[in-house]
Amino acid sequence: MGVIGCGSDSSSGGVDPNELCNVQLCIENATLKQVCIDEINDCIATERGTTEQCVAFGTETCTA
Repeated sequence: MGVIGCGSDSSSGGVDPNELCNVQLCIENATLKQVCIDEINDCIATERGTTEQCVAFGTETCTA
């Protein structure tokens, strides 16, 4: 029943990358949206930055 890349659980810091990545170019491009989701999840999982920094880093894919 799980959806890959969608998460509001503790592993994603309480954020929903699927929702956050539903912007600009990623709205109609599923590949870019998945890249955005993966970037956010990976950033949070590896603690490369704060949740806000990880979200900014991931969503950059949708606005480039």
